[in-house]
Amino acid sequence: MKKTVFTLLILLSLIFPFAALAAVGAKPVYQDTFVGELAEKYDRLYSLDEPKIVIIGGSSVAFGIDSAMMEAKLGMPVVNFGLYANLGTKMMIELATDAIGEGDIVILAPELNAQTLSLYFNAETAAQALDGNRKMRYALDADDRVSLIGASFRLALDKISYATRGTAPENTGAYSKEVFNEYGDNTFDRPYNVMTAVPKSLSFGFLVEDDGVTTEYEQFIDFVNAFCDKVSSRGADVYYSFAPMDEAALTAETDEESILLYYNNLRKSLHCRVISDPFAYLMDDGYFYDTVFHLNNAGVTVRTVNLIDDVKRERGDFTVTMAKADLPSPPGYAVKEILGTETENLFFLLNKTVDNSGEYWEVVGLNAQGKTQTTLTVPDIVDGIPVRSILPHAFDGAAVREILLGLNITRLEGESFAGAEALRKVTVPEGKRAGDISVPGTGDKEAGLALMTDGANSLMKIYVDASAYEDFLGEYSWEIYGSRIRSK
Repeated sequence: MKKTVFTLLILLSLIFPFAALAAVGAKPVYQDTFVGELAEKYDRLYSLDEPKIVIIGGSSVAFGIDSAMMEAKLGMPVVNFGLYANLGTKMMIELATDAIGEGDIVILAPELNAQTLSLYFNAETAAQALDGNRKMRYALDADDRVSLIGASFRLALDKISYATRGTAPENTGAYSKEVFNEYGDNTFDRPYNVMTAVPKSLSFGFLVEDDGVTTEYEQFIDFVNAFCDKVSSRGADVYYSFAPMDEAALTAETDEESILLYYNNLRKSLHCRVISDPFAYLMDDGYFYDTVFHLNNAGVTVRTVNLIDDVKRERGDFTVTMAKADLPSPPGYAVKEILGTETENLFFLLNKTVDNSGEYWEVVGLNAQGKTQTTLTVPDIVDGIPVRSILPHAFDGAAVREILLGLNITRLEGESFAGAEALRKVTVPEGKRAGDISVPGTGDKEAGLALMTDGANSLMKIYVDASAYEDFLGEYSWEIYGSRIRSK
């Protein structure tokens, strides 16, 4: 009897996610979001019968290629098959494999981090991305399909929630489906770098070593090599390039020697040609947009020209697509608007700094009187200069229970609220959207960097406008803080 009950419970645990999905019908809810673009990319990939160029990677491909230019210069249709690092490089390769045939060119260009240079798979994000075309799941391996069964329970709860409220997932700005063109390029207008701080997160410490220990990176290389062997046997060419990398994000220990060591090790380890020079893809900070891998408009042009010339050289064409003097200069940072009113600074210790947008204050701590306050409002402007960021441990040892952020806050560093043991509430100013305030996200965590909430009280919640609630939950960097976000 006990065995029968146990078996029944196991069966119910497997069946319930599908029953929950059936309760809200088969209608997808994520097909019109940023991750829903995966189905469009997949359809384009499988609709092209002639030889094509397929670029595989994460969001640095989505935010970093002018496919129309590449198609015109190389004379082959292009598929931008990069979307989101949280899907993992492995998943993108598995989805593309059956579409690769004779005469095709595949360019692998994953980002330089542990998430994309491994067999990482996020079942919840994958379930959302596959929502618009569930047949894609059959390209995934058995273990990942099993993981999707578990993730379907969360997907069902999301669908029930949206159906009950009559709403849909957030789909705005640079992270919306509408900004993608027919090739799969993200065409959201990105004239400047909008980052308020550049994390020192880029390291070239990925190596294949003959030491008897198989690392996650080495497993990834083995997987890539199996893919290269398979599609090469069909008559396709596979090339390895690099994602664009913000040179301002290099860790202190990264030098020319470590980059060359990584490059030469990669060339010896892969079963395909490494066609790019990593130094050409280490680009000026002014070419980036909102992460150390996402390019702005000018950066897209520079990266695309580099990649076109890399492919041309492999085909025996050594002409230059665009002279260096004709390439767009890095536009740098937009001058940021100063909001709010001048405030007498009674409680905060501030450090003045400067970037391409001008001078600004960083909150570095509290004075003795500030540490006794139970409610603190971060100033908008002090001495005519905006207060833009909060540094780690700025509220360490304070009695504060509630913090109201100033209108000009654009960056919360890792461990911003660490050590504030009584802190329960952080309030985001009215009218602010997720994209207005930069925070360390999933990619930063994968790089070993601290999250904004690391060291904070476990009961601390972040309150945002009701109209912006879904925006914060779904935004690329903020989504990792979802359990703490509340609507005010």
